[in-house]
Amino acid sequence: MKPRFTIRAILILMTLLAIFLGYHINWIHQRSAAIEDGWIAEVHNYWTPDDPHIAAPGLLGLFGQHGYGRLTVILSSDDDPLLSKAASLFPEASLNSWVGPVPPKNQRWPYRPWVN
Repeated sequence: MKPRFTIRAILILMTLLAIFLGYHINWIHQRSAAIEDGWIAEVHNYWTPDDPHIAAPGLLGLFGQHGYGRLTVILSSDDDPLLSKAASLFPEASLNSWVGPVPPKNQRWPYRPWVN
């Protein structure tokens, strides 16, 4: 006996799948935009070696995303709401905050002139 699905059931299933995919793709876009805009910087130094085994939160690993171990959130003031936004975008990361100006987009933070 063949399984039978109504068009309504298929449309409901496709709608739920589209909502699921849209949510995760939007999350990926927001994470990428936060790092590209410069208010979140990934910390790379010899005190915190890169760990390639940090898993991306949720099902973002299925979309090719990787997890972050340590991030610095650059705030304009002590009561800036960006820290809580960063915590929701990067739940797997250990967050540090730094109050100061956002570095230029073409420079890595912290600025290290010996790294290209």
